[in-house]
Amino acid sequence: MSDGQDSGGCSASAATIWLVVFNTIFALLGMGIATMGFLLRFNSQLFETYILDILTSAQVDGVDLKAVIESVAIVVIVVGFIIALVALMGCLGGCCKIRTLLVVYSLIMLKLLIIEVV
Repeated sequence: MSDGQDSGGCSASAATIWLVVFNTIFALLGMGIATMGFLLRFNSQLFETYILDILTSAQVDGVDLKAVIESVAIVVIVVGFIIALVALMGCLGGCCKIRTLLVVYSLIMLKLLIIEVV
């Protein structure tokens, strides 16, 4: 290589491809989760026709299940966007070779690994 940069060879290229492929899949899944949350929270027709019938038959000692479902939908939206954001960080860092994104992505993944082990 004449420009003085070592690309790492075939194994580095394969690792970059896998990083981009897996993070693209996770970004799409995160956006799908967020979309499900949006449908659950803001599509009143879906909520009134399907879910409300189930909720009215399953009353739990004065708990308003409609408010609980709306709160859960907001949490699902936030979690979906966080998953998509982290995956896009890894994907852009891998394909565009942006060192800052790769470092932040690695730190987030390391933190998640430590949390899982503990």
